[in-house]
Amino acid sequence: MESELVYNRQLARDNKDYKESDRLRDLLDSKGVIIFDTPEGQEVYYTVNKTREQIIKQIQEDKKANAIFDAWLYSMSN
Repeated sequence: MESELVYNRQLARDNKDYKESDRLRDLLDSKGVIIFDTPEGQEVYYTVNKTREQIIKQIQEDKKANAIFDAWLYSMSN
C-alpha cells in the first residue's frame, strides 16, 4: 500500500500537482514513511516511532560521520 502511495506522490510531483503531492506526503508521514525531495529525486525512509525531525537529525549525523570517515581515509592515503 505505501509503495503505491510513494509512486502516486512522485507522479503528482512530476505533474506539478504540489497540493496532492503534499497531501500524500503527509499521509505517508502518518504511516511512518518519510519522504524527502532531493535534486536526484525522492528519498524514502521507512521508520518506526520516529518523527520527520528525528530522521533529519539522523541523516545530518550520518552525513557528518561519513565526511569524517572520508577525511580519515584521505589522510591515510597520503
